[in-house]
Amino acid sequence: MKCVGVLLALTLCACGGPRSSAAKSESLTEVQHLPAERKALLVAYGRGGDEWEAARAQALADPAATRFLVDNLMLEMMRSYDAFAARTDERARSAFLRAESELARLGPTAARSLVELLGVADGIVADLAARTLVRMGRDANVPLEPALAHADGRVRRRAAELYAELPHAGEHEPEVRAALTKLALGDAEWIVRAESARALGSRGAHDVATAPWRTTLERALVDADATVRRAAADGLGRLGDPRAIPALANAMARSISDGEVKLLGAIEAALGALAGDGHSRSPQDWLDWWRTHGVERMGKRGG
Repeated sequence: MKCVGVLLALTLCACGGPRSSAAKSESLTEVQHLPAERKALLVAYGRGGDEWEAARAQALADPAATRFLVDNLMLEMMRSYDAFAARTDERARSAFLRAESELARLGPTAARSLVELLGVADGIVADLAARTLVRMGRDANVPLEPALAHADGRVRRRAAELYAELPHAGEHEPEVRAALTKLALGDAEWIVRAESARALGSRGAHDVATAPWRTTLERALVDADATVRRAAADGLGRLGDPRAIPALANAMARSISDGEVKLLGAIEAALGALAGDGHSRSPQDWLDWWRTHGVERMGKRGG
C-alpha cells in the first residue's frame, strides 16, 4: 500500500487559497526536497503504530517539527474531506478521521492553528476547524478565547458557537464568561450577541454558581434585537436557574404587549423548563407562582 504520509506531502504542494494556511511553512515543500527527518516523520505517520508514536513524540520536542506536523495534519484533514465529500470513499473518510483525531489529540499545540482557520473565507474549512476544536474539548478553551475579540464578526460568532459546545474551562472559566458577557451585551452585530447569549446559558449550566450567567442573560432580555431577546430566553432555559422566572415573566408581559409571538414562545418554553411543568400561565400568574413555589423550586434544584 502506498504510504499515506508521502501522499500527504505531495498534496500540500497542490493546495491553494485559504487551505494553504501555512503558505510560508516547510509543510508546502515538495516531498523530495524535505529534510530527511521530515520525510521520516511523514513515513512514520503513514505506517502508524509504535513507529508513529515514537516519531510523534520526537517531533513534539522540536517546535519547528511540531509546526510542520500540525500544518500537515490540517491540510491532510481538508484534502481527505474533499475526497470523501465528493464521492463515497471509505479510505478518504478514514484518512480524514485519523487526521482530525491526531489534531484533537495534540490539544493546545494544534488549537491555535485551528482557531486561525475560523477566519478564512472558505466556510467548509472554518467548519472543519470548528468540528476539530469541539472534538478537542477542554484544551480548546484558552486558545479559542482571543477569537471572541476578533475584528471579523464571523469569527466572533463562530467562537461563541463553539463555546456553547465546549466543556467547562476550569480556572479559566471566569475569563471565558467575561468575554462572552461583553459580546452578549455590547457587540455591534446582533448575531454575535445572540450566539453569545446561547453560549452563556449552555456554559453556565455546568458552572457551580449560575448567578453571574443569569444576570447577564436577564439584561439581554431587553436587547434592541428580537433575535437576541429570544436567544437570551433560550439561554435562561438552558441555564436552569429558577431565579430567572420573574425576569422572564416581565419579558413575557412586554412580548404580549408588543405582539412578539416568537419571543413569547421562547419565553414560555424557558419558563416551563425552569418551573418543571408545561402549564401555560399569564405573566402575573408566573409572578404569583414564583412567590408561592420559588423556595421549593430552588430546593429541588439543589441551590
